[in-house]
Amino acid sequence: MNLIEWVTLAAVCFMGAATPGPSLAIIVNHTLKSGKVAGQIAAFTHAFAIVFYAIATIYGLASLFELYPNVAKIVTYLGVAYLLYLAFKLFKSSFNREAKPSASLDAKEAGLITHGSKGYSNAAMDAFMIAFLNPKLAFFFVALFSQFIPVDGTSIEMTLILTSTVFFIDFIWYLLVVAIVSHGQSKLNVSPNMGIWFARLQAAIFVAISINTILWR
Repeated sequence: MNLIEWVTLAAVCFMGAATPGPSLAIIVNHTLKSGKVAGQIAAFTHAFAIVFYAIATIYGLASLFELYPNVAKIVTYLGVAYLLYLAFKLFKSSFNREAKPSASLDAKEAGLITHGSKGYSNAAMDAFMIAFLNPKLAFFFVALFSQFIPVDGTSIEMTLILTSTVFFIDFIWYLLVVAIVSHGQSKLNVSPNMGIWFARLQAAIFVAISINTILWR
């Protein structure tokens, strides 16, 4: 692979990563809710799941999905179910906070912030699962990698180039998103009510994405 081919690969990977969708919403949500480190952890586990699909695609996962389309359909519906589960948690959490007496709500509670190991583990799991439960990634990588993989198969060197490019483009992009969100959050003085309504807005976005996936998959 020459430099021009690699730049082309990196550009397509960047456009795929930067396209707004549930992954962006998940990582932004955990950055706002649990802090910069949680967002960075989410960025890493999301990139790891993306690489899983990249490697699996090279070794024939997309062919399996084409041969058994119901498998891809099941994975897609699992992804929708997971998004709806996250939306439910956000709605429930926001209403629980609202039910508390206003005097007992501090800024962190009203912002639905979960710091510490629990917040980090939730961020890691949600970011990984939202990528893992997206079988469309397999078809995306088939279309992308077909331009670079010879018909007689790929070498270990080529596999490493493809997968490392996919990983670092995705990881660096979401690290940038986390940095921007964290910086913006530090400049804003968010009222308790705004934190609650922002959580509900995020939940509504997850529901909308789920409906769109079912209707237009």
